[in-house]
Amino acid sequence: MPGPLHAMRTDVAEGAVDESVTYARSGLTGSLTVTAPYRGVALAVEWTTGTFPLLLAWRNPSPGINVPGIEPSTSRDDGRAEAVRTGELITLAPGETRTYRTRMSLLSLARADPESE
Repeated sequence: MPGPLHAMRTDVAEGAVDESVTYARSGLTGSLTVTAPYRGVALAVEWTTGTFPLLLAWRNPSPGINVPGIEPSTSRDDGRAEAVRTGELITLAPGETRTYRTRMSLLSLARADPESE
């Protein structure tokens, strides 16, 4: 069930669990930065919200999987019929084009010391 980004769990679950999914909207441009302070890196993602109006963030914290996903998106993942119903379905006429822009940057951070917490 969708929820706020700050509510997504950051630990590894003890057993298999369902992935959590969150949708978010922003202004003229969207951005999200995910940090790994103990590794000394961050991933910054920026996109244009005119073509990607939603951010779909998901995470599966199951042992052996423990993976997040960050996806600028044109619609929710509820299927074509729902995208038509909500006005999120994009169709292009023959010969029509559309440009999407996404920038991903890997940033170097000062490495955090796990012993200091």
